[in-house]
Amino acid sequence: MNRLDKWLLRGWDSERETRWERTRAKGKLRYIFGVGLAFATGILMIRMFKSLVDTNTLEKIDLPFHLIQALVAGILFGVGKWISNERGYHAYKASKQNSPSNNGI
Repeated sequence: MNRLDKWLLRGWDSERETRWERTRAKGKLRYIFGVGLAFATGILMIRMFKSLVDTNTLEKIDLPFHLIQALVAGILFGVGKWISNERGYHAYKASKQNSPSNNGI
């Protein structure tokens, strides 16, 4: 097992495998937009809070620009999380198939 596989297997167990299988069954787009929207909301809230602290007003924030930027970043984050979870899931499945307990030993 190489270093990348070991890194991908961090935190994977049968419970996480089951949760990820349920998430996968709901669909890739639903996951990406759900995670992406949550991430985008967080980014937008942080930017608005920062603007409020810096200027004591929200008037100077360009909301449409920041909203679009946050949504794009959120979608990219969601895609990245999907890819990362898929790699970890497949590495975990492969490690279970290659384990001595599954080889009849």
